[in-house]
Amino acid sequence: MIDTKYSLEEISIHEWFHFTNTIKVKDIFLYPGWLLALRDTYHFPIKVVSLKVKSKITCAIPMMKVIDFKGKKRWVSLPFSDYCHISTQNPIARDAFLELFTQYAGVKAEYEFRDGITADGFIQSKTDYLHLISLEPELQKNEEKFSKNHRRSLKKAKRAGSEIRFRKDLGGLRDFYRLHIMTRKRMGLPVQPWRFFKNIHHHIIDAGHGFIINCYLDERCISGVMCLHWGDVLTMKFNASDNQHLSLRPNHLVYWEAIRWGIENGYKTLDLGKTDISNEGLQRFKLSWGAEEKVLIYNHLNLFGNLKNESDHDHGILRLVSHAIQAGPDFLCRGIGEVFYRFFA
Repeated sequence: MIDTKYSLEEISIHEWFHFTNTIKVKDIFLYPGWLLALRDTYHFPIKVVSLKVKSKITCAIPMMKVIDFKGKKRWVSLPFSDYCHISTQNPIARDAFLELFTQYAGVKAEYEFRDGITADGFIQSKTDYLHLISLEPELQKNEEKFSKNHRRSLKKAKRAGSEIRFRKDLGGLRDFYRLHIMTRKRMGLPVQPWRFFKNIHHHIIDAGHGFIINCYLDERCISGVMCLHWGDVLTMKFNASDNQHLSLRPNHLVYWEAIRWGIENGYKTLDLGKTDISNEGLQRFKLSWGAEEKVLIYNHLNLFGNLKNESDHDHGILRLVSHAIQAGPDFLCRGIGEVFYRFFA
């Protein structure tokens, strides 16, 4: 039974912003700028639910109300985010929050959490992998953890004559986005709207919490990664590359530069991002950097409908547009993303 000193209340995003600055465990998905970038791009309704003790916030999590292709609505914490931990420094408060939240939620709304919840009433709905590199104080110690193939590829990349540039300007972002369109088109996937990247630039990079590492060959950008950071975690959120130049191993070079930068700037962890559980090739690539593999678990509360049927429906839509994206011009990939990407939240 929950202690009566606890109460669950919705708070303003400004109250939540203030609270996140007081917690010790931080990552980019808890940074206020990330929430603002999502809000200004997709205009999802927002609410922040908190646990209070004597009017003091001890636990909180932001949520956005999304809608899928069938018109079904649910609250997600947070859409387009690899994970979103319940913000707290007190495990007891977290348990109390989850117990009270089941009462708060009732039975009329569906909720999705991306925090590996094991509490009663929460159903495991999705599993992916997360790969994290523990950054040693010395670069050489991290390099010793690289696989032999990665070390050979890195040597080849350094001899290729390409140039690494750390960019924080819109010009560097445009170079990266051009590559991002190429990458998504090659995979037959719609690309995120340009305004999303502009909002990330405005709310995160301009605020000093991110940058882009682009690799250039003869002034042409052939590989890039967007790095975002808050607390002691450096996150590689988006990667892109030109397929015609992969033999030069530019992706290995930008990964190595991210590792080097993270070490030199005192970061403890490099987050290589979420990997689909079926993508064994990408799993091997990330593990070969000496990363630790963790299981990402998403949970639902008040699940309405069949998750497998919903997933099959969404994948069916993707299959319908995949060939058109691969065969069509760039603007088709962008146009489909502009209109429909929000429904994949």
